[in-house]
Amino acid sequence: VNILRIKSIAIIHELVYEQGNFTNISVAETVKKVLYESFLQERIQDINIEIKSDDDHAEFNINQAVTLSLLISEMIFEIFRYKGDDKLIPNEDVKVEIIQNEVNILIKILNNDLTRVTSLLLEVNEQNFSEIFRVLAKQLGAKIEIDQMNGFIQIEFECRDVKGSSSALPK
Repeated sequence: VNILRIKSIAIIHELVYEQGNFTNISVAETVKKVLYESFLQERIQDINIEIKSDDDHAEFNINQAVTLSLLISEMIFEIFRYKGDDKLIPNEDVKVEIIQNEVNILIKILNNDLTRVTSLLLEVNEQNFSEIFRVLAKQLGAKIEIDQMNGFIQIEFECRDVKGSSSALPK
């Protein structure tokens, strides 16, 4: 059972509670907390997660925040479950670059080991990631790029004000 799914949603609810609204959730805080919780779930406490953003105010709404947090936690969950000879042995910090322009949000996770195992998962079978991972990527409209040569996983999606049931609540 992937407990990270529940924890990922709880992280977003915590951020919404702290922020006081559904529309200005910090991309950097979301990514950092989900990655940290994902490693903590695997009993890895000494990981350093460094976030670098060209815009400290990169934000999105609850619908995209929940989907992204689930996507990242599902990806990390699958990486830790990889049982091949080259399974993940985390031995370096995780660096994350976040770029938001008028249209897109780009999240680049820089870590050679995470990238290597993700690449192996895709080599074994392009459909190796769980069905929920593929559905979440599609729901977010995310383009996911794995660059093993440069050691990064890139998630890029359009920043949209996607309306959902939560957007109808009074502010």
